[in-house]
Amino acid sequence: GNCTHITELKYATFHGCFRLVESVTLPPNLKVIGQEAFEDCGITSITLPATLERVHGYCLGGPLLEVTSLASTPPSFSNSDGSFPSPFHRTATSSNKLKVPCSVAENYEQSPWAGWFSTIECYGPAAVEDVMKDELRLQDGMLRNPERRQLSLFTVSGQHVYSGSDASINLPSRGIFFVQSGDGVMKIMW
Repeated sequence: GNCTHITELKYATFHGCFRLVESVTLPPNLKVIGQEAFEDCGITSITLPATLERVHGYCLGGPLLEVTSLASTPPSFSNSDGSFPSPFHRTATSSNKLKVPCSVAENYEQSPWAGWFSTIECYGPAAVEDVMKDELRLQDGMLRNPERRQLSLFTVSGQHVYSGSDASINLPSRGIFFVQSGDGVMKIMW
């Protein structure tokens, strides 16, 4: 279903849901992840939306290994009592990887996020390749994908706006976008 109306995951929303899934992409309008929201769920990777503003303590339980944040500003950490516990409860930070937009990687490296991840990797403008230039075309605000490649479309700030393999993809507005496929990333301007 469509979960775009969800702006907050409350305390222990999915706590103990051992068979949730291994990989989770959170809805695009989510602003807050409550304390212990994904504690003891069995997920190994999670994608946080560009709109995320705050995460509470222990919200990301083990065996989580990879977090991808689409937010251009690192979400703040705190609990309702004002404390700043780790977002991880039973997950060793020595193996956790954080992926963030290259344009804001320095912001994450200078935030509390850096202390909770062993590795911070970036994606986006610093890794642009034109590997798809012969296979994709921009025409009248549409990205033409005649070979129906699996694509993901991101704004410059890292906001995820599309995933799929449609032959024609409506661009949401004028601007600069990054198209990612298994072969690399391409910048397009409309």
